[in-house]
Amino acid sequence: MKLLHCTRCNDLMALYEKPRTCLCGASSGHYTDRINAVVSGPCRVVGIINGSFKQALKAPERGDGLGVEFTAFIIPWNAVSIRKEESEVSEVEVPCEKT
Repeated sequence: MKLLHCTRCNDLMALYEKPRTCLCGASSGHYTDRINAVVSGPCRVVGIINGSFKQALKAPERGDGLGVEFTAFIIPWNAVSIRKEESEVSEVEVPCEKT
């Protein structure tokens, strides 16, 4: 599973085949098939190990108030499954104004 994190507004959203845009409109992305994705804007792509996530969903709740951990990571730009398109939006992290 891939998630798109906008470094401008901190929105974190799942990617689907239909293009999606973050809350501030600066970052967007979509899957081109079951594995590969195209993204743009000031963003990073977060990968989640699907099996790890499914196991965490099935695990019993912990008594200490913390959730069950699963494996996630930042996908590097040189990964073959990610294509970063040029964007007119600056890559500098600038907080967006929330309305």
